[in-house]
Amino acid sequence: MGIANGFSVGRKAIDIHDLDLVSGPKVTLLDYPNIPRLIGFIVSNGKATLHELETVYGWEDAYDLLEIIVVDAHNRQRLAPKSK
Repeated sequence: MGIANGFSVGRKAIDIHDLDLVSGPKVTLLDYPNIPRLIGFIVSNGKATLHELETVYGWEDAYDLLEIIVVDAHNRQRLAPKSK
């Protein structure tokens, strides 16, 4: 996957500074040691397979999928009932 020249220049940033995707006590999570974090995040969220990311989708698609995952997670968190 090659990044299109200037692709990220016009992209709007996703504001995730106050997004808490993991509630509860602080936990240490493992990272994917052999694949890029972006690829692992997309595959683990079921938005694409590793094969699709290697053969069908490009970097722009991968960042679009990342945006979808983050926005969906944020919206689910906001719509979830507040625990008391």
